[in-house]
Amino acid sequence: MNFKEFIKTRLQKLANLFPELQIRYAFDTIADIHVVELTPRDLYDNNAELDAEWMKISLDALTEYPNELISFVTDDCTVKIENAELTFNERIGL
Repeated sequence: MNFKEFIKTRLQKLANLFPELQIRYAFDTIADIHVVELTPRDLYDNNAELDAEWMKISLDALTEYPNELISFVTDDCTVKIENAELTFNERIGL
């Protein structure tokens, strides 16, 4: 399984566990890093179960794909996703 397949599978599972969580993924070619945006921010900041899940994804990625970098952010981060390659639990019109 390549990294894109890995991240798609893992983010889909995360989305299923947290249906209220909006997830956007993109690869930043300038920084050479995979970026995953999790919103809403209050869920990202205040949910220990969510923390454990995204940290496990991050650690598994590091172990299985040591040449790939991944960063989990929320909407107040300076790193922004302009054009998401993957989205899960997207809210339309909000």
